[in-house]
Amino acid sequence: MTQAVKACGGVLSKTMYTKYDAVILGLTAAGYDAKNVAGYDLTKPLSDYDGAVAQGLNGAVYALLALDCGNYPNDIRDQYVDYILSRQLKDGGFAFSGDNADPDITAMALQALAQYRSRADVSAAVDRAVNCLSKLQQDDGGYASWGAVNSESCAQVLIAMCQLGIGTDDARFIKNGHSVLDKLLSYQLGDGTFAHLENGGSDASATIQALTGLTALLKFQKDGKGIFTIGTGDTCSLTIRCDTLLDSSNKDKLSAAKQTLVPKDGIILSEERVPFEEGQTVFDVLKKELQSRNMQFEFEDNALSGPGYMDGICNLYEFDCGDLSGWMYSVNGTFPSVSCAQYKLSAGDKIVWAYSCNLGADIGDTYMGS
Repeated sequence: MTQAVKACGGVLSKTMYTKYDAVILGLTAAGYDAKNVAGYDLTKPLSDYDGAVAQGLNGAVYALLALDCGNYPNDIRDQYVDYILSRQLKDGGFAFSGDNADPDITAMALQALAQYRSRADVSAAVDRAVNCLSKLQQDDGGYASWGAVNSESCAQVLIAMCQLGIGTDDARFIKNGHSVLDKLLSYQLGDGTFAHLENGGSDASATIQALTGLTALLKFQKDGKGIFTIGTGDTCSLTIRCDTLLDSSNKDKLSAAKQTLVPKDGIILSEERVPFEEGQTVFDVLKKELQSRNMQFEFEDNALSGPGYMDGICNLYEFDCGDLSGWMYSVNGTFPSVSCAQYKLSAGDKIVWAYSCNLGADIGDTYMGS
């Protein structure tokens, strides 16, 4: 992916912005930061509202999902939400075109709106759309789109239900004892793949969407969250700096080779908001972010300092600037007494990794420096 992005100069498409959405969703799910792929910010084009909605309703839906999946900073979200609301039909559903609600795009719109239900207008719109989806469900638990009963419609509805916190046993989505999950599984073939139509052959698109729907259900059953809430739960911020090495008295202690590694402003990573899962530690976040940016680091399980002891970041190591030098971390301005691999994060925590040349005294750790 990095090579492909480099080859196109970070321009995935000049007209089809959903290509950015797809790549952002995939990279974020894999644990990468879509704001820095081979040096390119793939979320930046989504600030172009006109360009995104030029594709229609699906352009706004997937732009919103892409931004939200990694909690990527952007103040354009409300515009996308308003656009989606403006396209709601009288019956509560949504459609690519025309006045007849389509289950696929209705489900997609619900997936995008789910996280904005604190807004009264969104909450009301979601209720109407859910009611519409319930009415569109057929007697066998399935759905028809564009004149054909198909598996992909079931998958999209299942994803929307999970995103909204609606279980597969919800009475609104049970018809004659059949759930949308029952119908989706009826399309699975002997080799494990899924068919697009009943009695049809193996279909790649149908299989991908079915797997997405089933993955959404597994995630919902595990933690009560939808598949597109990968990075929209808890977030913290991360900063990495070595500005102490800019001081002439410290810089002179570095070898000539090491001096070239120090950024001109001493900032290796400006404050970055990043998602984390419940139970993760400062070390988990640092490791993931450094790996996603292909930034060098080395750590060890130190008997004295505990697991996850950071020996070096970006080839700047402890003792490079004297016997009292090395990396230290703080959370919300305080230097914890436990190792970074033992410090569990809370929402909103501000993590700063800083290179100290004097056992912390020069970066604000008065306890260690005293």
